Amino acid sequence: MNPKEEEFISYWSEKRKEGRWWFAFYNGVLPFAWPVYLGSELYKYYMHRSELNYHFSWMFFLAGLIIWTGLGMLAYAFIMWRTYEKRYQDIIKKES
Repeated sequence: MNPKEEEFISYWSEKRKEGRWWFAFYNGVLPFAWPVYLGSELYKYYMHRSELNYHFSWMFFLAGLIIWTGLGMLAYAFIMWRTYEKRYQDIIKKES
């Protein structure tokens, strides 16, 4: 096993213990979904606030935040978890 594979095995062994949904929230929502959503909302606010048809709504903001949270969780829980798990199983199988 090469050093990268050993590093991945130790990393993924720890992440597996935390569980799929914590992994999805901590690695998909916090560093990706929320910053992208907040960045896009800030961009819209600062670029379009002087236009007559622009109106900021907390209700739409919170609904968008919930949607982005859900999408980030689902993407990481089902796509990334499965990808990392397959890589982990392939390395373990190769070493057996």
